[in-house]
Amino acid sequence: MNQVDCMLRIYNIVNTYFVFNPIWIVVAVASGLVAFIVLEGKRSTRKRKYAGALVAYLVLVIFYTVLGRSSGNHISIQLIPFWSYLMAAAGQTSFEHIFLNYLMFVPIGIMAPRLWSYRMSVKYAMFFSIIIEVLQLMTMRGTCEIDDVIGNTIGVIIGCYICHRIRAFKTEMSKKYNSIFA
Repeated sequence: MNQVDCMLRIYNIVNTYFVFNPIWIVVAVASGLVAFIVLEGKRSTRKRKYAGALVAYLVLVIFYTVLGRSSGNHISIQLIPFWSYLMAAAGQTSFEHIFLNYLMFVPIGIMAPRLWSYRMSVKYAMFFSIIIEVLQLMTMRGTCEIDDVIGNTIGVIIGCYICHRIRAFKTEMSKKYNSIFA
């Protein structure tokens, strides 16, 4: 695959999966601002900013995974773990969907530990993922599948690891900075 084909492939993936309606963005930002305002006096400004950003992102995820899809006329459910991985390995589907499930929840894993412990962040994100799957089932918008919960949880764990590494780096830099000027 040459560079032009590769760039077209990336463009098509982004255009297919990550095009948001401007109204979604307005609603998400408004939701984040509401969260920021509601937490006035209950949390530090920094935590309120993370909470607002997290709420805005969660709203976008709901729009993308549930509300942004057209309603079907049948219930679609797949509760066999790792079935999509097997289908992708057999060449019957693409690994893109699996990878995008990881990628979609990485930001949650980066933001949530700023509000809760790593363990609670993973639990809350897994619960949020289950809510999405149940909403997809109830509204007949997408397939309710256990693989999405697994992939989303892996994405949150990756995000938590990135958050942990950022915190460790900041702590190390702070120690170096303080020792230089002490």
